[in-house]
Order: sequence, then C-alpha cells, then structure tokens
Amino acid sequence: MMGAGVMITSKNRVLLLKRSKDYKWNCAGGSTEKGETRFQTAIREMNEEILNVPESLKIVDHYHTKPYTLYYGILEEPFIPVINEESIDWAWVSISELFNLEIHPKDYYSLKYFLD
Repeated sequence: MMGAGVMITSKNRVLLLKRSKDYKWNCAGGSTEKGETRFQTAIREMNEEILNVPESLKIVDHYHTKPYTLYYGILEEPFIPVINEESIDWAWVSISELFNLEIHPKDYYSLKYFLD
C-alpha cells in the first residue's frame, strides 16, 4: 500500500502528532486512495488530521521511497493545531529533540533524510 504525508516545520521545530492507535509520533499522513497522486494524498491526509492548517504553508521538497512519500512544508510561524480522533496529542518538537521520541516507521527515515 502506498501513502504520503507532510512534515510541517516552523522555526526549527517539527509538528508531530501522537497516534491514538499505537502512541507513536508521526507527521500527518496516510494511505493513497484510488486515483490520487501522492501529493494529493499528502494534502488530503494532512487536512483530515489537522483541521486548521494555515494556507501559508509552503511545500518545498519531498523524500520518496517506494511505499511512502513525505513532503516538506514550511510555515513562518507555528500555530495551535486542531487535530482529529486519529491523534491523541500534538507537539512542536525541536529538531535536536526529535529523535529522542518514538517515531512511527513510516516517517522515521524521511525525517532523518531531511533533518539529520
């Protein structure tokens, strides 16, 4: 199954969501639906999981593996996200602290690619 998501960054921090399924941290994202491109999947999933993403979010890059693509988004200022039931918490995490958390495998290597 293919999927995609968006890493939202602002001021050297990454917005992470804590999944209600397994309590692992991840970027907003999920599975591709029939007929969708990976970019369409990433934007749809992000907007389903974070209900108030600012329109000023700029997608500037992406990291693609066979099953998953993570898009890199930048905001000038952080915001307080409104999340759906797929997550139980959220946090703006500094890049230096990011890999101390239990990151979901779908995002781990993509985050390392962008931030390590």
